[in-house]
Amino acid sequence: MATDYKLAIRCWQDRAGSEDTKVNVFLNGAQVLTEAPVSGQAADDASLLTFDATGLGDVETDTIVTLKVVIVNDLYVDGDTDRNVYITGIGYIDKDADGSYKK
Repeated sequence: MATDYKLAIRCWQDRAGSEDTKVNVFLNGAQVLTEAPVSGQAADDASLLTFDATGLGDVETDTIVTLKVVIVNDLYVDGDTDRNVYITGIGYIDKDADGSYKK
């Protein structure tokens, strides 16, 4: 069987320049987020990027997924001006048979 999920990436940025970091997110090679802004600037002020993933393996099975996060507006001037993203957590909730997501 296959299961649908809602996934979340908790991340924050080293802000450089005048704009927040923007990222594209890919799941198993398919782009699931485009130019998603990362506005948090510390681990305790992280941004939460969420997206739906359909047709993945069931919970508690040996399902392997590949997640890739790419900075769209990378900026490097020097060691003090370098735009980066730090991922501090990845999580999921799965969809129940009635169409609602479990907590």
